Amino acid sequence: MINDLELPMHEQISPQRSVEQSLVRKLNRMLHLTAWLGLSLAIVGCGSHDDHHEDEHLEHFVPAHKPVDYSALVEQLEKRIAQQTLASGSGEGAADATQSATARQELIDILGWIPELAADSELRKQDFEAAVSAGTRLSIALGFTKQSDGTAPVDQSTIPKLLEELKALVSKSQTSTEPM
Repeated sequence: MINDLELPMHEQISPQRSVEQSLVRKLNRMLHLTAWLGLSLAIVGCGSHDDHHEDEHLEHFVPAHKPVDYSALVEQLEKRIAQQTLASGSGEGAADATQSATARQELIDILGWIPELAADSELRKQDFEAAVSAGTRLSIALGFTKQSDGTAPVDQSTIPKLLEELKALVSKSQTSTEPM
């Protein structure tokens, strides 16, 4: 049996060097384990796929009453304004008042989507601006928005004319004006 004293001097391992080598081996193992764990998490991810999928749906919530395009928006405005006119002429109970408040908010939402849906359509800049302007004036005529100067009274007689302005742009919103 050979002990440390019989080994040549360059092959002998000091106790301090032995401890250092042991620490280096442990650190190497920890680094490998950490790298493996990090790589595993990067591949698998922290949460389940279902959690991510569920969060994605929350970010892209689209209200049921949002029209799919400019044409559908104009149809919804005509229908909802006619319904609101009929509802305002009749007496309302508590349940009707709640429905009326919801219908009013949905109509406000639809008016607010005019710029977005007009921009997503084939309308040219001038027609887009006309649609946004008519939508703003319609919101004022319906009493949802106050006029910028606040002095002129709400003129509901302009509602049919404004709806016609929006309706006149429907065909332009569906026809591509750019060459393909």
